[in-house]
Amino acid sequence: MAAASSQNTIARQWQLLKLIPTRPPGSEAKLLTQQYLAVTTKQ
Repeated sequence: MAAASSQNTIARQWQLLKLIPTRPPGSEAKLLTQQYLAVTTKQ
């Protein structure tokens, strides 16, 4: 069970990392969370 939970955590973190802009201006955590939820609820 711990391995599955760990994999889910890594997958969520990877999705959030892909949303972070690589150039200025940056992004707020609130906006990143909204984008993440929009992406994950479509699946």
